[in-house]
Amino acid sequence: MAASQPVLVSVLSLGVLGEHLLMKQWFAVALITVALLVPAKFEKGKHSDILNFALVPALLLSIVIVIDRWILVNSLSPLEFFVLDKAILFPVVVLTLVLSGQHQLKWTAPAKLKSSTWFWICSLGLTWGLASYTYGVSLAGEKTALVTMIRNLAFPAAALESALLFGEQLNKSRILSLVLVDSACAIAI
Repeated sequence: MAASQPVLVSVLSLGVLGEHLLMKQWFAVALITVALLVPAKFEKGKHSDILNFALVPALLLSIVIVIDRWILVNSLSPLEFFVLDKAILFPVVVLTLVLSGQHQLKWTAPAKLKSSTWFWICSLGLTWGLASYTYGVSLAGEKTALVTMIRNLAFPAAALESALLFGEQLNKSRILSLVLVDSACAIAI
């Protein structure tokens, strides 16, 4: 669920900002909704894990991305957008992921938490930085679309890596859900 939030909220926030929504973007939202329903049957006693590690980070990341859209629309120059995006939003994203990971594991596996946290920071930092600068330079074109897709795919990729580090069992339904989210990321742009 957390992996799907960047695309889902980005598309919906376009409507809030008064931008025209393409049919393919609405289709991406529908595809993500289906993807979230695929692994709907969870193991007994896992509802608290879903709340801690999916819903809470997803909500916070949703707020962050709406702010990101606002900064993009109101930036005067590529450099201004790049600085605002990195100085304000990236620390919030990192803090959200670290705190949710600590709360989820309750400090029982610090080695795994450290590895997963570094993976999140590196993948999100590199792709978000590249994508935001490209956004600032040009708001249309193949290069912008390509980097946007890379940034969006970083979220489900990091979620998958975290699941492996935390020793979660990835059954067929959850893998299918990730594949659908990845497809929606590509369609939305």
